[in-house]
Amino acid sequence: AMVRGLQFVFVILLPLSARADDAPPPVLKALPTVFVLSAANFSEHASSPHVPLLVAFVAQWCAHSQRLLSAFDEAAEALEYARQSDSFINGRLTTIDVDSEAPLAQRFGVESYPTIYWLPRAEPAEREMNAEEYRGGRSAAQIADFVIRKSAPLLRRLDSEEAVDAFTASADVTVVATVGASAAAEDVGAVEAALRAVSREVEAPFGLKLSATSDFSVLHVHRQQDFATIQHEGDLKNRSSVSAFVRNALHPPLVPFTAASQARLFSSTTSMIAFLLFDGLAAGGDSNADAKRACEAAASRLLGTALFTTLDVTKHKGALSFFDLDREALPVLVVYDKEAHRRYPLSIARSFTMEEIEQHVLGVARGEVIPRMRTSVLEGGSLEGGSLEGGSLE
Repeated sequence: AMVRGLQFVFVILLPLSARADDAPPPVLKALPTVFVLSAANFSEHASSPHVPLLVAFVAQWCAHSQRLLSAFDEAAEALEYARQSDSFINGRLTTIDVDSEAPLAQRFGVESYPTIYWLPRAEPAEREMNAEEYRGGRSAAQIADFVIRKSAPLLRRLDSEEAVDAFTASADVTVVATVGASAAAEDVGAVEAALRAVSREVEAPFGLKLSATSDFSVLHVHRQQDFATIQHEGDLKNRSSVSAFVRNALHPPLVPFTAASQARLFSSTTSMIAFLLFDGLAAGGDSNADAKRACEAAASRLLGTALFTTLDVTKHKGALSFFDLDREALPVLVVYDKEAHRRYPLSIARSFTMEEIEQHVLGVARGEVIPRMRTSVLEGGSLEGGSLEGGSLE
């Protein structure tokens, strides 16, 4: 009989020499809310394109597998509880005993165990091709959190303002499109198609609401981190436009330059980075604070034009040399063109306004500002060698 809550676990076989010959293997229990797969039922239960699966390959005699099964059992209970408040969460946990189902393990190239694979939503023919190995934590909480995040629907229909409020409060970042009441059915479908496409690229929940009163269509990104709501009034049917806006709006407009933020800054399709360089050890922080406030205001207005980051020169020793600046001149704003490796400093000593910053960045974008002539094209990503390539300032 099929157990409620389809779940898959894959088991990996080890050589027979790895077994303890004098100890009988423990019995692999059939967990009450984790579905045990076999060659006989795998195709049937893996065929639904709408139900993602977390599949664990386990061995009966393996202590690590036994611990994982216990974690799966607890995680399955957590998922059942989560589904009571959100029926959209439909990811399933499953197990496969490799000793009895070796061909299934071989199909997935399993060479050690326990090994876990995530099978995302996809048509049956593409499902195994799109499988990705799970390398996250193996506690019950970590497993349940992964399945909840990964199995959330790509796009939810929201039928009321209350539903929108609950949706935006459900995650750190949410994206909500509201389509005007006068929109034609084909336009609604085009907006929905664009949102679904972008939602596959971005790890954030997407919602769609059809307005009953307004003819105005608008897209909002809601960020819990800084309680910000960013609005996009462009063509919601244009996938490229929506994608660029959402990617730029996912994070606060002004972020510290750190190891964590470097990858986003330098992998973004936005070609310019505005660096606010300051001395974190300088006496009196008023000028730094004023500059940060002005940059934050400008950054919110220039989403998609430039990414803004603050850089403490006391933590990045090569920064002053690379940007060709003196510590006494700080704080200074420098726009960096990632493609041309050119730097455009804003020559206003210690005094920034949002309008001046915006004018400077837009001037750089239009080619109206002359770059600093000593342009070092960095090799290997090190500021010590004179390069920002790859985003490393160390």
